[in-house]
Amino acid sequence: MPNNKETILETKETLPKETSLDYIEEIPVAEIPNYLQGVLTRGSIQGERIIGTINVTTVGHIRGGQTAYNTDIGFFLGYSTDAYKLSIGNPAGNYLTWDNSLLTVKGKLKIEKLEYIRFVFSPTFESLDGWYKITEGTGASSIPYGGMIGFRAGNAVGDRTIILIQADGNFEYSTAKNPFFQCRSYIGNQTWGDFIIGGGSGGTDPWAATTTIWGFEWNKTDAKLYAMYRKANQTASKTEITGINIEVAQKYSIEVKYTGGNTTFYYYINDVLQATKVFTGDFDASSIGSVLALRSQVADENVDFYIQGYLWVQDF
Repeated sequence: MPNNKETILETKETLPKETSLDYIEEIPVAEIPNYLQGVLTRGSIQGERIIGTINVTTVGHIRGGQTAYNTDIGFFLGYSTDAYKLSIGNPAGNYLTWDNSLLTVKGKLKIEKLEYIRFVFSPTFESLDGWYKITEGTGASSIPYGGMIGFRAGNAVGDRTIILIQADGNFEYSTAKNPFFQCRSYIGNQTWGDFIIGGGSGGTDPWAATTTIWGFEWNKTDAKLYAMYRKANQTASKTEITGINIEVAQKYSIEVKYTGGNTTFYYYINDVLQATKVFTGDFDASSIGSVLALRSQVADENVDFYIQGYLWVQDF
């Protein structure tokens, strides 16, 4: 074959391993199988560009420096063991990996600019300044600690201890802004009281029919944990969640998506989806955001409730 970059290959040929391909300026990817019959183990393909796509099969990969997935210094992109994977960097130092399930970044990061595209509220609970507080009955309290808060309801049936985050009309906590709520919590004795954690508006009592509310609800009378929402003056929609010990700290998360004119609630416990509920329409545009509430249901007993790792995120 002439060593000429203007040469166009028009016949199907098998290139020997020793053949240098630097005379080829461009081969459309779709034509490569016509010429590379077998495995090219030596030599290189040089050119300005490749037209088409490269499909790496389960026996192939692209790498530089790394000899396998996340092995040695460099990069790897391709199939390894049982899945397509990506690794970049030095496994003993700074690196990024994608194992087809989990994205991992480890080491030092240099960030020129960090910009939050969503509003993030994550109180430390070293104080309750800015929270609206309700404590009813003998022995009731809401005590902030570093990173957590402890509730205690009064010792009469119906006594409530509640804290709320409020906002004015210029900045609303709203399901139309796709909020995400998360906290870790547990109740001291599930037979002594009820709790609701989530979001709401229209009132300071999450159990009142006139209050719009969404979240996780423990109902002592039913002895059930629910994923729930209730529009003001409407019947609550509840889905029972089973297999959760609420007297042990669990991570409760709710993701709300407002799309296509409807509001969808995703309820997670310990990152496992427990329920999905859809409300037709914009569920809420509110001036009250997060609701953390405890209610006594046994006379002469003070039920305790604890919350840590609180997080609220929503669109600006």
